[in-house]
Amino acid sequence: MDEGALSETIITLATDISRIAELEDKPSIERLMISFAKSRFRTKDDFLRQAVGCLREYFLAQNAFVVITMLLGFVLNDRDWMREKTMHVLKLVFQSPEARVPLATYGAELLMPLLHLLPTPFASLALEVLNEPIVISGGPAASHVLRMSMAFGNLMNGLGDQTGEVFGPPQPSGWSIAKIEEKSACARQNALAVFETCSVEARVQSSAHFSMQFAEMESYNNDSQLSLDSFAHSIPSEEVTLGQLVGDLHSLNQ
Repeated sequence: MDEGALSETIITLATDISRIAELEDKPSIERLMISFAKSRFRTKDDFLRQAVGCLREYFLAQNAFVVITMLLGFVLNDRDWMREKTMHVLKLVFQSPEARVPLATYGAELLMPLLHLLPTPFASLALEVLNEPIVISGGPAASHVLRMSMAFGNLMNGLGDQTGEVFGPPQPSGWSIAKIEEKSACARQNALAVFETCSVEARVQSSAHFSMQFAEMESYNNDSQLSLDSFAHSIPSEEVTLGQLVGDLHSLNQ
């Protein structure tokens, strides 16, 4: 809408979302996307208010924490337009009663992404969001958060430390994962567990499947720093043990 006339790609996307909403029995989203695709909204604010209304109707009541955490994660994105538009959404979301429960439970930690914007050109917009009637009853003491937000500089990094439950230390890429080592180890174990559930009878079929997959990956990753030559060539074309597969997967940890 900032660019004026909607492109055909955006219209197609809005139409697809409306069809998904119809299948998911969410008529308000369906109508919203149809109106958007047909350029029926006179202003961006009209569209934004109705879009947030759909969030409240279908998602905030039962999944307020998930919605708010996702939006706050977008605030850490390295794309400026994503940060700006997300804060416009958050300003309206924080006005809803449903937003009070996650803030009361996790307190100041949920506000960390916004506080990290205070020493940036997005400070005024972040302050507009923080100016909403937000009651913090959990997490670090309010005075501690205020001191850190006013200090800026390196102290801002302390708002997302390794002990966080929701956000970890913000990275230049925009990711801010809490307990990253714990979650990384869990993901690795889960991936290996999938392969360990393969039955003995399926080993030959599995070897053929993985040979094909990695051969395809090699053809699409010629510019990648990681070469899969040694891994792909180490898998025999007709037979391989599950232990070999798991061992080769271990070698790709790095």
